[in-house]
Amino acid sequence: MVGVPLSRGCDACRKQKKKCEGASAPCVRCQRLNIACIGFGEKRLKFQDENTRFFAITSRPRNPQKKVPLAKVVAFEQTSPDKDEAIDTDVQEIDSSSVNSTWAVVLKQGTPSFGVIPHNTLDRIIGRFASNLDSDKNSNYQLPWNFGPFLEDVPRRLGRNAALDASADAVMTAYMAFRRRGTSDPDRNNQVCLNSYGRAVNALRACLSDERASSSETLCSTMMLLIVETLSGLDKGKVLGHAGGAASILKARGVARSKNPFEDKILLSLRGPVIMHALFTQTPLFTDEEWSELVVNPMEGYGADGRVLRTLAHFPNLLLTTRSAFQRATIDYPKLLNVHTRLKALRAEHTSTRREILSRLEELQTGYPEGLHAMPVRMMILHSHYARQVAVALSYEIMLCLLLSTICSATPPPCFSPDDPFATVPGPDPWSPLVDPHLYLEQAGSCSNYLSDLADKVTPHRPLGTIYMTFVMRVAHVAAPDELAKARALAQLRSFARDMGGPSAKLDLEELHQLGDYLTLRDVRGWRPGAGFLDEVSVRGSHGKWQDPGGVREPPEVV
Repeated sequence: MVGVPLSRGCDACRKQKKKCEGASAPCVRCQRLNIACIGFGEKRLKFQDENTRFFAITSRPRNPQKKVPLAKVVAFEQTSPDKDEAIDTDVQEIDSSSVNSTWAVVLKQGTPSFGVIPHNTLDRIIGRFASNLDSDKNSNYQLPWNFGPFLEDVPRRLGRNAALDASADAVMTAYMAFRRRGTSDPDRNNQVCLNSYGRAVNALRACLSDERASSSETLCSTMMLLIVETLSGLDKGKVLGHAGGAASILKARGVARSKNPFEDKILLSLRGPVIMHALFTQTPLFTDEEWSELVVNPMEGYGADGRVLRTLAHFPNLLLTTRSAFQRATIDYPKLLNVHTRLKALRAEHTSTRREILSRLEELQTGYPEGLHAMPVRMMILHSHYARQVAVALSYEIMLCLLLSTICSATPPPCFSPDDPFATVPGPDPWSPLVDPHLYLEQAGSCSNYLSDLADKVTPHRPLGTIYMTFVMRVAHVAAPDELAKARALAQLRSFARDMGGPSAKLDLEELHQLGDYLTLRDVRGWRPGAGFLDEVSVRGSHGKWQDPGGVREPPEVV
């Protein structure tokens, strides 16, 4: 090339940076100084034209798996609360300047919906996610302990699936907005959360259109959207809707087919929301056998926590069966009798588990008589976990007792005889004079009072360490034994609702009454057991006659 410098001077002149002159060795300077002239005339350096080789190298992609060999993508633009639909566009190159306005998700029949996310954005998501998963954080804002251990494995799986990447970003956006609540503009926080949530929903929708939508990452994305909705205080109908979506994925892929330890952790955390969703559906989500397979997890063994869910998983189908028995023109007594037998067996099994869980919590509290503030961080997290399990166990006990009381307080069948009950079932049948439905109500009231006491004790774990109380205290309110207890449970419920929905959060009292009617079947029977029931329907006494409550009763079981 033109102007390429050549260097043919001797070593002595080059070292002194002198001009080396002469037609042959020795050069003029070496001859004058009478020194050895070494290296004169040798060609040492030459600048080559490297443009061809340089462009050949840089034209190859740095990360081949990031290339999208498709003709079309779906770009998800910044969404607003009323705009979350995907817009078809041509293929576009995404760089750091467009990352905040565009997300690309590949759509192709028969291939996973992997996304194209710039390195700097992916690094930002991974960094934010990993920095907030510290297991030493206290129970107030601890993510893995409050939402599931699968979150610890999410950072290393980012960059593979657009739905997971978008969901991770949405979780972190909602989490940071939740922590800034009260110190920043709430409208701006809500808008940012809705934007990231909209992108995550659209990305998940795109992945679900793929035939391999049952991947671990897609299932994880569904669970993470539940977290976003919980942190953002979004519509509870949407929360239950995504839990139903997760149930559909589990149904399609087989509830017992776990592919890897990461999926085991997801299923471990997903069981609770799916069971919660099943409580309020009008059709069974799974058969009893499928429920049994779903709640058994290899990571858990046969501990008390797992046993609670194993018994709770059978309750949704039994509740639906009971409701269908009362919705007939005439009560289906054989069906009620079968449900009653199964409920009694479940309650007997649950009672021993509940006592074990209660003693575990009380033993931990006894070790720190100064109070929770004296506990180290790890013990505080453990106390939060134990308290959550106690709350779940007691709320389940309440639902069992309410349903048993409803069945036992039904009008006996026309052919009922105290001397000849259904002889095929061991023990007294539900309508025997030996069975007092009020005993179940008293036990439910005892559990309700304990839950109110527990709500005061777990205050140091607020806000994230007590997210479960927003449902648990609803159940406690339904079973409260008197008006004073109801008022206390209602005040506590309002306080916990403000933790998740903000200072302006309001409690829907109509929804609260509907929950009580649903759990006690008043919505299908016209009345429910309790104070109102005593005024409307007479109750069996100790002699098998229909009369007002009275006589000697067994004391309620102490929780």
